Amino acid sequence: MSRAQQIRQWLAENPGWHFPADVAEVVPASTQRVAACLSEMASHRQIERAGKRGMFKYRSKQESIQ
Repeated sequence: MSRAQQIRQWLAENPGWHFPADVAEVVPASTQRVAACLSEMASHRQIERAGKRGMFKYRSKQESIQ
């Protein structure tokens, strides 16, 4: 399973908004790598992003549908 798949799965299983550091605690990668992966997925609209530069938080795209 790729890092992106692990992150998307974790976000889907843990509803709500999360900072990259929160995700990095459970995905075996540095906070910087997780943040880069989250940012990439948000630009492709696979997940949602909110906040201002440097303080972005992320959540699963499926949450907004419910």
